[in-house]
Amino acid sequence: MPEKIRIGLAVFIGLLLAISTQTNYRLTENLGLGEFGLGLFIGYAFLVCCVRANALQFHQRHKAILVLMGYMIFVLLPVTLVHDIEGYSGSSFRDWLAYMLAILAIVAMVVTEVNTTLAARAAVIFCLLIFSIQYVFGGEQSWYYAVRFTGGAKNPNQLALAVICCVLLTFASGLGKTVKLLLVAIAIFFGVLSVSDAFFVFLVCTLSASVVLHLLPQQYRAVLLIPALIVPASFLVLILDDIKRKVSYLWYLADEGDTRLTLFSNGIDAWLSGFLSFFLGNGAGSFSGFNNAFEGVEAHNTPIDLLAIGGLLGLVVIYYLPVKNAVMSYRLNEKMVFAGSAGLIVYSLFHYIIRHPIYWFTLFVVAEYLSMVYARRREA
Repeated sequence: MPEKIRIGLAVFIGLLLAISTQTNYRLTENLGLGEFGLGLFIGYAFLVCCVRANALQFHQRHKAILVLMGYMIFVLLPVTLVHDIEGYSGSSFRDWLAYMLAILAIVAMVVTEVNTTLAARAAVIFCLLIFSIQYVFGGEQSWYYAVRFTGGAKNPNQLALAVICCVLLTFASGLGKTVKLLLVAIAIFFGVLSVSDAFFVFLVCTLSASVVLHLLPQQYRAVLLIPALIVPASFLVLILDDIKRKVSYLWYLADEGDTRLTLFSNGIDAWLSGFLSFFLGNGAGSFSGFNNAFEGVEAHNTPIDLLAIGGLLGLVVIYYLPVKNAVMSYRLNEKMVFAGSAGLIVYSLFHYIIRHPIYWFTLFVVAEYLSMVYARRREA
């Protein structure tokens, strides 16, 4: 493929991913211009496979994506179809299509050899540009009850996820420190405007991990980490009662009368509803509820929602890549990538995130970046 076309394709992918964050402006409930464009891109990749004999040659580092696609097709799809036909409340074949679109888009990037670094930079720039336009010209549609910025998303937490992805993509984009700092600062600005409790948890987690990694040299980290935690832990014990009161109050404000805990509990009940659901889940959909399980409501906790959807198998398969990225970035001493990856995992405990293409793209870009860093250091 000519270099100019490869560059143009990477920029186009970045634009499509940025547009996919505009969930409040979709053509239908699950299909917007971004998703439609990704579908066309997948079709183009299919044509490439038909024309080019060696197009389906994947590297070892792409094994996780292939396993994920296999799981979606050979496990989650049959379970979803059976439960959808049986009329399970909350079952949604459209959700499975959303997951498959995101995964196939990643596979299409591998097939067409998209420059992921350039695509990541384009996605960040287009996302921040769109959020800026929404901030200036979006009007009431860009705000949730006039106090929380959504940036074109249906709700502030979706914006917060896109912001977190932008932060992590910036860390893995190979840009200069000044440009990284500027892009991250702009992204965090929009994240703060979302007034998302989960986003602030992400910030605390990411900053804490970054400070620890920068203060403790890698060769002494395993030895000094526990002593380094003893001092603040001892201090926290001394003021534990005061912390418990403040945390309980903040949780009460965020939880809106134990709603979140109820959703967690009913999501777990949906997972434990049968022997097969324990291992394979109930298929794509939303299976928690405000009163009981199977009311078609998300638990707003990705692990719990995944257990209800895919059981233990689904949880392991879908969390493999983000956990692998965190572990590998720690071992390679990529401090900010590790901090952002850990923060993203923590964020997933407060919001259901795997339906969005930009999330899977971010995991893929980080994995590609870490593989490149690993290969470069082996050659050095």
